[in-house]
Amino acid sequence: MAVTQVIEALTTPERLPVVGAVVVAVVAAAVVPPLIGLRSDPLAAFPHLNTEAGSETKQRADYMARAAALYAEGYRKFTEGAFRLTTSRRELLS
Repeated sequence: MAVTQVIEALTTPERLPVVGAVVVAVVAAAVVPPLIGLRSDPLAAFPHLNTEAGSETKQRADYMARAAALYAEGYRKFTEGAFRLTTSRRELLS
């Protein structure tokens, strides 16, 4: 009974434009991003350098211990393009 009351309240003539706009916005938000190629993580396509260190906390500790060596290793291994590196604060694209 309550569902039919909600449906009747939403489909009154003065509320139809608002309900229609909300439906269009929700459908567009769900359909458009995959169509134009948006990914959940845009950095996922780039290789990650210090994953062998283990967890993100261990990667941060590894960065704190040998940041210059990690950058040198990254520039040596990935001469053709950019690479990801977990720094002391966040993941960085170099």
